[in-house]
Amino acid sequence: MQLALRGDGREMKSHGDYGFPLLISLEHLSAYEMSSFACHWHPELEFTLILKGEILYQINDHTYHLKAGEGVFCNSNMLHTGRRAGSSDCTYLSVTVNPSLLYGYEASLIQTKYIQPVTKNPLFPSVPFTEGEAWERRFSFTCSRSGSSIRSRHLTMNWSF
Repeated sequence: MQLALRGDGREMKSHGDYGFPLLISLEHLSAYEMSSFACHWHPELEFTLILKGEILYQINDHTYHLKAGEGVFCNSNMLHTGRRAGSSDCTYLSVTVNPSLLYGYEASLIQTKYIQPVTKNPLFPSVPFTEGEAWERRFSFTCSRSGSSIRSRHLTMNWSF
């Protein structure tokens, strides 16, 4: 399997819709050809949390070597790809969010003053999450608990930040 892409590299997969602008998916790198997903972009924000194994996750020109318990935030419209690091498979939780979930309606003050300055900033492509800081440990723990809920119930919205 490989991602379906348009000619400009945009991923064609739906990441939610107007009524529910969020997609949470449990992924395995081994599901992709050569344990690597194609370099692509999409307008949604993406949070990736590694549950098991390791991944070399590239966003624009920066590559992160992520291990279980670590993750990365990928900003809107940034090129990104991932490939297996080492010989074992990598299982990860992918959360893609349309920025409209954060700002509500088009041209709102929240969108124009707070969200767009981040999502339209090419100098802010990504943020890694390690277990170094207390808030990062809480974030990773909460997401991994949610990942367990998703695995055991297929898709359970159990987010509590």
